[in-house]
Amino acid sequence: HQDAEKTAGTSKNMTETKVTVRLGKSADREQLRMLAKMLWADNGIVDYDEDLLEQMLSNAFNPERASFFGVIGPEGGTIEGMVYLTMSSFPWTRKTHLEEVMSFVHPDYRTPDRINALISFSKRCVDGTDVPLIMGLFTNIRLAGKVQVYRKHFGYPAGATFAYNTKFQSEVLGKAFWGDER
Repeated sequence: HQDAEKTAGTSKNMTETKVTVRLGKSADREQLRMLAKMLWADNGIVDYDEDLLEQMLSNAFNPERASFFGVIGPEGGTIEGMVYLTMSSFPWTRKTHLEEVMSFVHPDYRTPDRINALISFSKRCVDGTDVPLIMGLFTNIRLAGKVQVYRKHFGYPAGATFAYNTKFQSEVLGKAFWGDER
């Protein structure tokens, strides 16, 4: 993932961005905690647990763990956005994949170039390897636009996620979005 720490460049069907994504450092911990809490406030489906967030932050800054943050913002400055990635595997295989656990851009900095930079950073983390990258959207807030951004990077989705019996707030997207014209 060290090779991914550069300015986001161009990719097929995308515009160039000059937004830089760097590896998160331990000094970023408090700002990352704040952004994670903001993400939870946007679309948390269960109760917030500070201890688990602290464990995740500790894993990200432990060199023996395969988890890390990509962040937008200079060292010692304001973090405008972040993505948290971790090596994981499905229970039926020993083959690992790089999994996006969360990504978030602070509302004051939400522009397409920032999410494009976070996605490009994540893709560069697996470029030149046989490690799959799994990213997705677990929200219905401004979902249509977010899906379009992800489709520019990945093509068609590889599945769908559904939630039941949660605190998840849903935005009415309309039958056309879901292809349900009945």
